Amino acid sequence: MPGPLRVGVVSPHPLVTTGVARMLVRGNAVPVLDVDPDRPADDVDLAVVDLASLTDEDLRPWLRRLVVDGVPVVGLTGRSHQALARGALVLGARAVVPEHVRAAELAGVLRDVSRRVHPRPPAVSERLTPLTGRELGVLRRVAAGETNDMIAEAEHLSVNSVKTYIRIAYRKIRVARRSEAVVWAIEHGQGVDAPPDRRAEDLSR
Repeated sequence: MPGPLRVGVVSPHPLVTTGVARMLVRGNAVPVLDVDPDRPADDVDLAVVDLASLTDEDLRPWLRRLVVDGVPVVGLTGRSHQALARGALVLGARAVVPEHVRAAELAGVLRDVSRRVHPRPPAVSERLTPLTGRELGVLRRVAAGETNDMIAEAEHLSVNSVKTYIRIAYRKIRVARRSEAVVWAIEHGQGVDAPPDRRAEDLSR
C-alpha cells in the first residue's frame, strides 16, 4: 500500500505555503514540504506551484527544473492569470487548479497526478472517439485550467451546458477527473500550443 504523498509548495509567500500545508494536512493527511530553490527536489513526490506569485521570468526556470528532476507539477492560479496557467501546461505542468479549490479536491488532483508520473503514451493505432467541435473547445479550456464559469463565459454557454459537454467529453475519452483530462489532452497533442486546424483533424481520424 503506497505511503502518504510528500508535497512540496513553491511560493515566495509564507501565507500560501502555510495555507496549503494546513489545508492538506488537516483535511487529508498529506504532508507538505517547502521546496528549497537551491536544492534538487528529490525529497518530494510532486509540487504545487503558486503561479500567480511568480513572474514569467521566475516561472520558467522553476518549472523546467522540477520537470527535469521528474517532479510532477500542479499549478495554483487565479481567474486573472490564465496566461500563466497555459504557459505552465506548455512547460510541463500536469494540472492547474483554481485558488478557491477545496482541500478534498486538491488532494484528489494530487493523488491522480501522482499515479501518472510516467503516463503511458497512446498507441499509434489507437482509435479515438470523435469529439464535436464544441466538446473539443470545452475540453481544451478544461485542460487549460479554466473553471466552468470561465468556460461558459468564453463559449457563450450556460454553466449547465458546460457541465453537459464536459460529462460527454469525459465519457468519450474515458476519464473521470479534470486532472486526467489535462493529461489526456497533452498525451494526444491537444495541449494549449497545438494549432487549431491540426487539433480538429487529429480528433476526427
